[in-house]
Amino acid sequence: MIQPASVCVRPNLLQRILLCTDGTVTHILEDFAGERITVRKLHEEIIKDTSPPHLLDIREREEVMVRTVVLQGVRTGRNFIYAETLVRIEALKDDLLQDLLHTDTPLGILLRRRRMETFRELVAFGSEDTGECARHFGVDPSAMALARTYRVSWGGRPVMLIMEKFPVDGALQEEPARAR
Repeated sequence: MIQPASVCVRPNLLQRILLCTDGTVTHILEDFAGERITVRKLHEEIIKDTSPPHLLDIREREEVMVRTVVLQGVRTGRNFIYAETLVRIEALKDDLLQDLLHTDTPLGILLRRRRMETFRELVAFGSEDTGECARHFGVDPSAMALARTYRVSWGGRPVMLIMEKFPVDGALQEEPARAR
């Protein structure tokens, strides 16, 4: 459960922007890191959901994709953001589903390429322990992370729920040296 950011957590400007943006974080990360950002898939499966989360209006036994990724620098291999996504399969166009399953292109870029008019709604943000995703950042699981959860709607219907997390003292703490 994401707790509102506590007073002792002091996100830098970039971290605050990433917590609050309703845009595509990939472009923000690419500008910050000075390199292209790709998706490294950690887990992906399509399941029949049996306990509908109210934030997506999923019907019982509806097919959903559960996807876990890290957004990673292509040149450096640095992991910037860990993300867990729940996607309503029936709500996607088949070509978008195929790209999600078979490419390493970030979700926001796929939506932009298709000029899909989506609405992103921030539903929670704050801080929590880095937990299980700590190993992807080389930090202790008890290290503090910033996290946000947002819902993506398309055509007036919720289609995705995305939770993103990054350590307070990780790759987003200070500006990396740029190769220019």
